[in-house]
Amino acid sequence: MGSLSSTGIVSASGLTLTGQASVNTLSVTGHATIETLTVTGTTKVGSLGVTEGSNATMGIASLTAGEVTISTTKVTANSRIFLTFQSNTGTIGTLVVHARTANTSFVIRSADSAGAATATTATVAWIIIEPN
Repeated sequence: MGSLSSTGIVSASGLTLTGQASVNTLSVTGHATIETLTVTGTTKVGSLGVTEGSNATMGIASLTAGEVTISTTKVTANSRIFLTFQSNTGTIGTLVVHARTANTSFVIRSADSAGAATATTATVAWIIIEPN
């Protein structure tokens, strides 16, 4: 298929778009897998599922002595990495991305006021978002 143009409703089952697509309104009922989605404007999402696992963009990790290294090729020099405690075992501090190596890993640290790792084995959830 070379191109598809419509000013009305297009209904498709098993539609695959490769390359660039411009859509004013996209409604998906059921399951959709999207590798990369760039949105300009307002977006409403009923629910959003992000796959976790090897080389993921989201996950949960347990700190050891206040730190944990997350191995993922999804992290870049510009990644925004959001962190939140899921448990508060031990002395917790402020969650920070202590270090990162693009396309390899990043380090999550529970830091005290001086920046040193705290003595915690807490569980932390993380997600990577890439800016446009």
